[in-house]
Amino acid sequence: LPPWLDPAVASLESALASGRAPQALLIHGLPGTGRGVLAGWLARRVLGLPPDGPDPIVHPDFLAVGPDGPRQQTISVGQARALIDFVALTAAAGRK
Repeated sequence: LPPWLDPAVASLESALASGRAPQALLIHGLPGTGRGVLAGWLARRVLGLPPDGPDPIVHPDFLAVGPDGPRQQTISVGQARALIDFVALTAAAGRK
């Protein structure tokens, strides 16, 4: 991970270790700042996957949602509906 993400990683590691991880996170920043890298690291960490695993992340309890194209800045209504349906499911591989 890029060194400028060290404070965010330390904060998230501390929250996970103490059992006080947030229910949701909004990771934002300018392109090239590592927001996708941080999100991928956290997803792998929470799902118990190797930190250097393949991209895209393939796991039954993982759904990536983001803009469809490089010029898009929003997610579609269909993506939002799919996300709502996904979060209503029971975990497939993680804690029940």
